[in-house]
Amino acid sequence: MIPKVLEDIMAAFEPAGQKTVMSAFECAAIHLAMRTRGNNHPFIEHPLGVAEIVVKELGLGAEAVTAVLLHEANRFETEKISELNHTALMESFRSKYSKDILDIVTGLNNIAGITLQQTNLDPERYRKLIVSYSTDPRVVLIKIADRLEVMRNIRILPAAKQKTKTAETMMLYTPLAHQ
Repeated sequence: MIPKVLEDIMAAFEPAGQKTVMSAFECAAIHLAMRTRGNNHPFIEHPLGVAEIVVKELGLGAEAVTAVLLHEANRFETEKISELNHTALMESFRSKYSKDILDIVTGLNNIAGITLQQTNLDPERYRKLIVSYSTDPRVVLIKIADRLEVMRNIRILPAAKQKTKTAETMMLYTPLAHQ
């Protein structure tokens, strides 16, 4: 069954874009099936929420939505599989998705690996790291949309994580969005 939010998102695209997004959703649904959010809802709600922001508030297209879904599926897979299996997963993506989509996924995966120690909560350092990881401006927009979705749902996180996410948002993401 297709979630209502996904139906709404896909309504913005031509059939080819819908097919690509649906393929990425099916992949993400499989890879995220056992994950939940802080409220015990399925984790797939997060990438769908990000995708909704990407389409409805930022006006990005099917490639960006596809990248959001593949990034989330791929991000958690890299935590539990070997580098060899990760490479095989990315190869399977290469056979189905365009280079532009895969470049966005790679940029998002790289940004997800940035640690607070690397940034020292310095907005300029963070911006430089993000820019160095991708030449496609959609990566930055998607990352901001991702954080916006997290902040809209901050109440589902434990108190300590709420404080961390809020501080990161104020110190790193707000200046990035302002630029």
